[in-house]
Order: sequence, then structure tokens, then C-alpha cells
Amino acid sequence: VATNIEMIRSLGVKEVVFSCSGCFSTMNIEYNKFTDNNLGFDLSHMVQFVPRYAKEKGLKIRYTKRTKDNPLVVTYHDPCHLGRYSEIYDEPRELIDMIEGI
Repeated sequence: VATNIEMIRSLGVKEVVFSCSGCFSTMNIEYNKFTDNNLGFDLSHMVQFVPRYAKEKGLKIRYTKRTKDNPLVVTYHDPCHLGRYSEIYDEPRELIDMIEGI
């Protein structure tokens, strides 16, 4: 744990973005225990990072293949480590809502 934290710090990383909810949960909950919640860099899951980045940069996310004959229905499942352990529920839905054409 200490080796990983020091390596990230030594690289001058400001934020680590995860695609895996289990890895995010481990770093966010367990690693923070070793540093008294002072890792020295931010952590986010991609469902948090993408909407924030898109808003900051004024980007639009589009689904362009939807037509009357090709409607798109979106269903989302909260991964256990993202929802129950990290309490991230709103951001994935916000990201889906940002996609034009859905």
C-alpha cells in the first residue's frame, strides 16, 4: 500500500481515475485508512470524472444511431463496490442523462 501511494505521489499525479468499481473502492476506502484520508491526490471513478470533464470543457456526448426504427433503451446496474461501498449513485445516471439521443 505504502509503495503504491508513494509511487503515485512521486509522479506528481493530481487525480487517479478508475474504471473498475472494486479498485476504486479499495483505494478510496482501504488506502485512505493508511493515510488518515490524506492520500495527496484525488480519486474518482470514471462515472464521476466524465460528466465533470465534459461540463468543464463544454463537451457534448451523443448517441447518433437512434431513429424511429432504432430506438435505444438504456438500463443501468449499480456495481456493488460503486454503490453500496462508495455511495456513488447519482453520477452514473447524470452521465446517461448527458447523452444526447437517449
